[in-house]
Amino acid sequence: MRRKLSIGELRINFALILLGGFLCQGFSIAAGSEPARNAGQIESVVIHVDEWAVYAPNLIFYFDTQMDKRKIETLKRTANQLRNKKALITYSSNGGPGEDKHILLSDIVAAGEKPTPEKPVREAVMPSGEAHGEPVRTLSEEQVSLTENIPDKPAPKQPAPREVKQSPKSGQSDPITREEISAFVRRLLYLNGTKDLAAVAPFYADKVDYYDRGIVSRDNVLRDLKYYYRNWAQIDTRMDGDVVMTGFEPEVRIVKFISSFSVKNEKKSIAGKTENIWTIQRINGELRLIDVKQKILTN
Repeated sequence: MRRKLSIGELRINFALILLGGFLCQGFSIAAGSEPARNAGQIESVVIHVDEWAVYAPNLIFYFDTQMDKRKIETLKRTANQLRNKKALITYSSNGGPGEDKHILLSDIVAAGEKPTPEKPVREAVMPSGEAHGEPVRTLSEEQVSLTENIPDKPAPKQPAPREVKQSPKSGQSDPITREEISAFVRRLLYLNGTKDLAAVAPFYADKVDYYDRGIVSRDNVLRDLKYYYRNWAQIDTRMDGDVVMTGFEPEVRIVKFISSFSVKNEKKSIAGKTENIWTIQRINGELRLIDVKQKILTN
């Protein structure tokens, strides 16, 4: 005959059943706490690459920190080679690119190519080397490579762009609009032609990542501009096309645009085009340049 369980034994068994139920529930919650990520692909132009992400118009694809470091370096090299070109980007996200604020980059290849299949780490590593493309350079007499004589007939006078008007209610968290960016760029290019340092100064932040010189003060930027203004009697710089804009925060925008320039002094005249990548931040309600990069374009 089966022995009857005592009251104490029944209580212990009941407690064990409850504990098992709680543990199972906890495991199921933990397993479901991380929502499944959706894989997708999109074709877009790569406009910027840094240590953290690949930037496309209105989208940012972050490198997955859980990915093998050598695989991440391979993705960075490929992305740098595809700058200013259309790429096929494979990504994973929660809910789609329009909803997820932290899209992860899985793969990137030139548009029209098939994504790279997963390989063992030792096969995926590429030989180290610098990314293709010309290095970023400052605009100076010695570095301008695309030149042509400016005709004696002066270029049509450039109308003054409107001043950058900002709402007095705007604050640090206000998203920067495309209209603000376009007005900011056009106004600064115009003021460079007037050679008015006092008018140009407010466009720069206190500290600026300036070309290949690293972080410098606004005073250093103005000293460089003063030399540039003194070296050229006539300066004319204009936007050639529209701006391409992306950003990782509402008050910060990375901006890419092409500009045409012509400069002239008693000895020579030079004209050409440059690719400009600026980072603009809203600081205390006003737009400021915090990063300035430029590359001379050649035919």
